[in-house]
Amino acid sequence: MRLIPSALLVVIVTTTVSWWFSLDEQGVRIVGDVKSGIPYPKLPLLLNIEAIRELLIPAILIAIVGYVESNAIAKAYASKHDYPVSSNRELVALGFSNFIGVCCSLSFVQHDTIERKETNLI
Repeated sequence: MRLIPSALLVVIVTTTVSWWFSLDEQGVRIVGDVKSGIPYPKLPLLLNIEAIRELLIPAILIAIVGYVESNAIAKAYASKHDYPVSSNRELVALGFSNFIGVCCSLSFVQHDTIERKETNLI
C-alpha cells in the first residue's frame, strides 16, 4: 500500500536535496518563482510564418497519432465495460481541450497513450 504517490515523493526529495546542498549557488538551474493564479485566456500570436511552415506537418502528425491512440483506448474501455463510443465526439473533445489549453498558454498537447492505460485494462 502506497501512502505517498511516487511523483510527489520525487518532488519532495529533489527539492530537499536542492535546498540542502544549495545547488542553485553551484550552477544548477532551478525553477525559481512560479506565478500563482489562473492565466487570462488569450489566443497565441501566429506572426512567425517560418515557424508555422516548419511546425505544421509535425503538428498535424502529432494530432493524428494522439487522436488514434485516444480513440483506441476509448474503444478498448467501451468494449470492456459495454458502453458506446463516438469517434466524432472523441475528436471534438480532444480538439476543444487542446484549444482551451492553447488559449491559457500553459498547456501541453492532451491525449492518452496506450502504454499508460494498458495497465488499467488488465
